[in-house]
Amino acid sequence: MTFSTRLLVAEDAAAYRALRLRALAEHPEAFTSSVEEEAERPLGWTIQRVGPNAGQPHDFVVGAFATARAGGDEQLVGYVGLAGRYRPKERHNATVVGMYVVSDMAGQGIGAALMRD
Repeated sequence: MTFSTRLLVAEDAAAYRALRLRALAEHPEAFTSSVEEEAERPLGWTIQRVGPNAGQPHDFVVGAFATARAGGDEQLVGYVGLAGRYRPKERHNATVVGMYVVSDMAGQGIGAALMRD
């Protein structure tokens, strides 16, 4: 199995939402959102979260995708979000706002790749 990372786009919203709900259910202590409140949000909210936002160009989510074989379907197996700072003296800063890798993919360097890429 191989994996790659890339910025998530609107077409990834459903997969991201499902994985985020899994992360919140498995590790409620690690996130500021609860699985209940996140489950109530419509898919449109998630689409806006992962899609480009001209007003906040330094806010984004990077996903890790696993592929079982060459030419096979990608499966989202991890993500990390970044929230930029927009005040003039803070523009060089950002905050990691959430990170998760599915447990059966642990130990394969996916988390490190998400933080690096």
